[in-house]
Amino acid sequence: MMKYRLWLCTIMYLCCTMVFFAQEKEPHWALQLKAGAGLSNVYVGSDENTTSDMKVGYQFGIYAEYVLPSDLFFQTGLIFESKGAKYKAENRNAEIIDYYMMDMSNGWIVGNQSVSVNAIYLQVPVYAGYKFDLNDNLSINIAAGPYLAYGVGGKATMDEVDAKENVVKTKKDVFGKDDWKRLDAGLTALLGAEYKKVSVNLGYDFGMVNIDRVYEVYNRNLFLNIGYRIF
Repeated sequence: MMKYRLWLCTIMYLCCTMVFFAQEKEPHWALQLKAGAGLSNVYVGSDENTTSDMKVGYQFGIYAEYVLPSDLFFQTGLIFESKGAKYKAENRNAEIIDYYMMDMSNGWIVGNQSVSVNAIYLQVPVYAGYKFDLNDNLSINIAAGPYLAYGVGGKATMDEVDAKENVVKTKKDVFGKDDWKRLDAGLTALLGAEYKKVSVNLGYDFGMVNIDRVYEVYNRNLFLNIGYRIF
């Protein structure tokens, strides 16, 4: 019985503390600069001869955040972000590579093929989240929400082996009339910590729009960034 009373008193104390701090706070805006790195990949439909590996990328941008007295917050921003993947195929029947790079090939490829795709996006996220204050300087936050992205550039690099078994590198634009679509959209989940003006954030972009014109290809991106609150 004493244990239940102790738990009840603890819960009531925490609730009262949260209400007290909520009353002390006022809604406010914050502006942050963030930069970091990511491990991007793509989900490729049903081509069993093709596998997709992680590719290291980057991101940087500016975020605006509105925090309510209840510690709920809303955040949006403008981000430059690189996504993509590395395709590998074991034989000529790996159709997605043949299709994607068909105008780059100079003849039959007799060895393994690989394509590294580096796609650059301008991305606008809209998050809703909650901050858990551990003390006056440290907080942990969780957030989630949709994002909309537009492809602004990037290159795809193909390594192929010619008839003389020489490795030949060829490049082409990622986006175009016959290549990847520029528009992408999906959902993002975030987990972060903030100490005074510095924050560290771990997130995952889950693309929900098919970015290819023939096959099913969806962006995936795991990222880690560091932010600095200007005000």
